[in-house]
Amino acid sequence: MPFGVDLGTTNSSVAWADPNGAVYSLKVRRGPKEPFDAVERSLVLDPLGDLPIVGHLAEGAISSNPDALLVASFKRRFDKARLRQQRYEFTTTATGEYDPVNQCIKFRDTMQRVPVFYDEYSLDEVTKTAGLVFERLLTSTEIDPDLITVTSGGRSVLSRLLGRRSETVVPNESRAAVAAEPDERLYVGMPVSFGPVARRRLLGALVSSGCFGEPPNAYSRVLDRCRLLYEPLALISNLTLLESQRVLVVDYGGGTLDLALLDVELDGVGRRVRELALGGLASAGDRLDELFREHLLEARPGLRRSYEQQIAAGGEDRYAAMSAFARAKVELSTSGSTVMRLFGDEQVQRSDFERATKDELDLVIRAVSDTLNRGGLTASDIGTVLLTGGSSLIPSVQDRLRATFPHLSDDLAFDAGTPGDVESERRTLTGVSRGLARFGFLESFEASAPCTFSVVVPGDPPIRRVVLARGSADVFELDEVTPVTIPVTPGTRRSVVVYSDLVRDTYCGAIADIRVPDGARELEVGLSASRMRFAPAFVVRVAGTGGELGRFDLDGMSGEELEHWVEGDAEWLPLEHEHLESAFITRPLEVGDFVEWHVNGAYRRGKILNIREIATATHVNCMDGFDPRPYVIHAAREERGVVRFGNVTPGNWRIGDVRLA
Repeated sequence: MPFGVDLGTTNSSVAWADPNGAVYSLKVRRGPKEPFDAVERSLVLDPLGDLPIVGHLAEGAISSNPDALLVASFKRRFDKARLRQQRYEFTTTATGEYDPVNQCIKFRDTMQRVPVFYDEYSLDEVTKTAGLVFERLLTSTEIDPDLITVTSGGRSVLSRLLGRRSETVVPNESRAAVAAEPDERLYVGMPVSFGPVARRRLLGALVSSGCFGEPPNAYSRVLDRCRLLYEPLALISNLTLLESQRVLVVDYGGGTLDLALLDVELDGVGRRVRELALGGLASAGDRLDELFREHLLEARPGLRRSYEQQIAAGGEDRYAAMSAFARAKVELSTSGSTVMRLFGDEQVQRSDFERATKDELDLVIRAVSDTLNRGGLTASDIGTVLLTGGSSLIPSVQDRLRATFPHLSDDLAFDAGTPGDVESERRTLTGVSRGLARFGFLESFEASAPCTFSVVVPGDPPIRRVVLARGSADVFELDEVTPVTIPVTPGTRRSVVVYSDLVRDTYCGAIADIRVPDGARELEVGLSASRMRFAPAFVVRVAGTGGELGRFDLDGMSGEELEHWVEGDAEWLPLEHEHLESAFITRPLEVGDFVEWHVNGAYRRGKILNIREIATATHVNCMDGFDPRPYVIHAAREERGVVRFGNVTPGNWRIGDVRLA
C-alpha cells in the first residue's frame, strides 16, 4: 500500500493506493470546501520555536504572533548553495585627523555584524519547515478515518507506512521503528531541477519530521522506506490511453516547471513506458507573482505607495501585501478583472497579468521545445499533453501550450484542468501525489539514465570523461558498473566530481578529494544513477589494482555517517581520513560569495568584491561558467572570522584553486 507525497512550493498533498491500484487523495485539513480539503498550505509560522504552526492555520496566526517568522516557498530554497548567513566585517575609513607620530592621516576600523542575505531564510529554518509539513501530511489527526482505515493485522495504512503497531499518533520521543513490508513505500516527488544539495536537504527534512524515529538510525530508515521520483514521471500513471503514443507531461507548479517526454506502448496485456527526455525550469508560479507585482508597482505609483505602507507595517500586513498579487492571479484565472481590496479597491485586468508574464511564458515554451529536441521529436509527434500543477490552470499558460500543439484539439489529447471546476482543480492540485502513490504499480516503466553523466577532474586543462550516457541501462550495484579511466600524476591530490546535464550542466553528487598513491598513473571511476537510489553513487579506484580510494554510496553508509553528511551540509566525500570541508566550484562564482582559495600551499578565505573579465576588461556580477581563468577576482580576506575590506587580494585562479566557503 504505497503512499505518495507531493511537497509543493505552494500546496502539499498526500495520497495512497490500495492493493488493486485505486488511488485516493487524503483529506489533510477540515473546513475548506473541495478541492482545498485535499491540500495543505506549504507554510510554517515560527518553525524553530516551541509551538510552530503548520499549514493554512499559520496565516491566521500571524496577527497574534507579529514577531514570528513565517516561512513560505521553502521548497525552491532546497537547491540553493547558500542560504541566510551572518558575518563580521571590518571597514577601514579615514578620520580626517592627522597623526603627528606616524606623519599620516589617522584611520579607524569599524566592525559590524552584517546579514549575508543569500536568502531570507536560514538552512535550519528551511529544513525544519519542510520536516513539519511532512509530519503534518503523514500524521494529521484530521485525515478522514473512513477513507484510509484499510487495515492489515490491526494496523492502518498510515501506521503500516510509518512502522507503528498502533492506530494512534505517538510523540516523537516514543516512536519506534518496525520493519516495513516490501510494498510499504513512501514515494516522494522532486522537481527535475533538484540537484544533490536539494536531495541532501530533502533527506534531512524527512528525518526532521520525526516519522522515521530518532537520528541517526532514522536516516537509514528513510533510505529504506522512501523513494525519490521526478514529479512529471509520476503523472504518467494517472493517464488512461487507448493507443500507443508519445506523451508530454507538463507539471507547472509554484516553484518549478517539470517536463517529461515519454513513449507509451500498449501491447494488449499492459503498457510499457519508456522515458525519452526530461526538462524544465527552476522557476514557476512564484516567479509569475513577482513579475505581476513588479509590473503593477512600476505602472501605478498610488498602488506602490499603498504596497510600501503595508510592507513597512510588518507582520500580518506584510504577508497580506506579498500574497495579494498571488490571490489576484488566481482570481484572474476565472475572471477578466478583479479588485485588490487591500490596496484601496485597486482594479486589475487579466491583460495586466498577461503583459507582465509574457517573457516568462516564452521561457516555458522554449523549455518545452528543448525537451522535444533532446528526445528527437517535434510537436507534431506528440499524441497527448498532460498538464498539472496550480500554474497550469492559468488561461494564458494553456493558450500558449495549445498554440504549440495545435493538432491536439480535443480534451482527451490536451488534458488540462478547468479553473473553477471543483473536480478538475482537485485532479490538478493533487495529481503529483496521486501519481506517486500509483507509480509502484507501473511495473513496465523502463528505468534508464535520464541524462549524460560525466566525470570531471579539475586541472589545467580539466579532464572530462562520459561515464554514463543518457538512456544507458539501469544498474544498482556499483561493483557491476563499467568504469572510465582518468590519467593522474602519482603523489598528487586531485578532486573527482560527477556532473550531469539533465537541465543544466552541474555536479550531481559529493566531491572526492583524493591523494593519488605513489605509482598510480590512472584512476577508475564507476557510477550508478539507478532510480532506486536516493542519489547517484560513485566509486574511485586505482586502475589495474582495484585499490579503492573513495566511495560515495548513501545506501552503504551507516546512520552516523549519513547524519554527519546531511548536517554538515558540505559537498565532501565522507572518508575516514581526508576530505573537503567545503566544495570547490559547483556553480559559477558571484560577487558577494564567500570563498576559499589556494595560495602557497594553504587556503585563505574571504568575500568576493568584484569580478573583472580579462578579455573585455569589464566588471561582471557573475562568472559565465565554472572556469575562473578568464577572470581576475578581488576578494577581501577573512582573518579569525572577520572580513577586512582593507586587505584585498587579487586572484588569478584556476579550476581547483578556489571553492565555496
